[in-house]
This record gives sequence, structure tokens and C-alpha cells, in this order.
Amino acid sequence: MKILIFTYGDYKNERLYKSLLEEADLIICADGGGNYLYAWGIKPDILIGDMDSISAEALLYFEGAGVKIVRFPRDKDYTDSHLALLEALRFSPS
Repeated sequence: MKILIFTYGDYKNERLYKSLLEEADLIICADGGGNYLYAWGIKPDILIGDMDSISAEALLYFEGAGVKIVRFPRDKDYTDSHLALLEALRFSPS
């Protein structure tokens, strides 16, 4: 299973990232990374984090589109990216 974790960052080569996203079996998006996927018209399977970096418009769209959203409080022990990695590990074979 190919799991792609998309975090908040600076994605200048949209074509490259879109091709990687198309190959993924599961897309986990960490908070603000959802802004890019929303802009590119790509729906993640899971959106995870404290939702402080994603736009209200993108979050509302993903909620309405049935994306599984895993919310955490702002005051937490892990970064949103770390939480996304932990979520991905749940899908790895033991």
C-alpha cells in the first residue's frame, strides 16, 4: 500500500506532486497541506491536525465531501506532521 502524507509547505512543482498523489492508495493530509489539495481539486482520505493552518473554505469543503477528519487540540505534544505519520503507521502491516 502506498501512503502519501501531504504536509503544509511550499509546493512549487504542482505537476510532480499531483502525479505522486495519483499513485497513492491512501492520502493523509496534515492540516495546512489541505490548502494545496483543495486548490488542486484533490480530496484526501484523512485530514489530521489542529486545523489552525487550513483555510476555513478548504476545511468546510472537505467536511462536506466526507473526508475523515481527525482533530487535535492546538496545545498538543506532537506536530500535525507527526500525527499524520502516526496515522499512516496504523495502516502498515504488522
